[in-house]
Amino acid sequence: MNKMVLGIDIDGVVADTYTEWLRIYHQISDNRYDISEVYSKRAAEDKLLLSLLTRSDLYDNVLPIKGAVNAVKKLQTMPELRVIFITSCVLGMADSKWRWLQKYELLPQGFLQSDSLILVHDKSLVNVDAHIDDSIPQLERMNVKHKILFDAPWNKNSTVGTRVKGWAAAIRHVKEIL
Repeated sequence: MNKMVLGIDIDGVVADTYTEWLRIYHQISDNRYDISEVYSKRAAEDKLLLSLLTRSDLYDNVLPIKGAVNAVKKLQTMPELRVIFITSCVLGMADSKWRWLQKYELLPQGFLQSDSLILVHDKSLVNVDAHIDDSIPQLERMNVKHKILFDAPWNKNSTVGTRVKGWAAAIRHVKEIL
């Protein structure tokens, strides 16, 4: 039996990385950002903000998105589904993100490679049947049958893919496309 391969982004979908990233930034800068601005042109040009992504401790205090851990674990147990994490990283981010996934038991413990984690900036290079992401540009360029846009303040006006509001809706949609 061929399993459907489901890609899941991490930041903004499983991990509430942006809240922690901005919390750290606001401690050291008077420049203020709203969470809806994380993908803005202004944020993309803010060298201090972007440099914080390289902190090895960035994920130490990142919390999961509400319902994400249980939902992903449920998807991982479905026999007709293969779940892989597809995520983009900057220098210094991969190990911290990997440890975060292990902390929440979404990846096996240990230091060896994982068949369930792909680190790539251009996600269009990855072949999956369905993908859940909060990034409009990533979903737009992916050649995937089922594009699932995870609702977030920075993608409110997008019509790319099927929008899901929260993990209960994401599970329902994945079950529908199975």
